[in-house]
Amino acid sequence: MLVHEVTTYDGYPSYHKMFEEAGVADAIAGLGRDFRRIPDGLLEISLPNPTKHEVAQLLRRFARAGVNLPIVYPYVSGDEGYQLEVVKAVASVAALVAK
Repeated sequence: MLVHEVTTYDGYPSYHKMFEEAGVADAIAGLGRDFRRIPDGLLEISLPNPTKHEVAQLLRRFARAGVNLPIVYPYVSGDEGYQLEVVKAVASVAALVAK
């Protein structure tokens, strides 16, 4: 799923530029059809179950690369109450990024 998502987004010029600025465009281009090994650089921008601190660090990295409107897209399963809590937690990261 990760490979499909990033290769699809990489096809859009604005996202490709973001991936270049974040230093992962070459890793995405090298994915080809072999999905058995995801490059470390790509895993660093696609964190599974990150803490608020990890999300804030990632957003700061994108900001340093010139990305001023990143998309934070959590994949969340569970009941609606849990999903809402995750969305609230992601939204609260903005305060951490400003620090």
